[in-house]
Amino acid sequence: LTDNIEEDISETSLENILATEGSSLNTAHDLAIIEEIKKDLQKVHTASLAVSNTISSITELSESFNAFLES
Repeated sequence: LTDNIEEDISETSLENILATEGSSLNTAHDLAIIEEIKKDLQKVHTASLAVSNTISSITELSESFNAFLES
């Protein structure tokens, strides 16, 4: 999941997406909105990494606890 988000942020430009949908990017306002969206996508990416790390930690704790119970 996090790899896909990172690829989307790094490889896909929002300008290209909007251009293919027939929108024109001819104002500073449009570009400012795009920059805000990019920042929001980066926040989502950071949050998804935190969730992924938390899940990994829970999995490790669960495995350790199961090993303890089996011993």
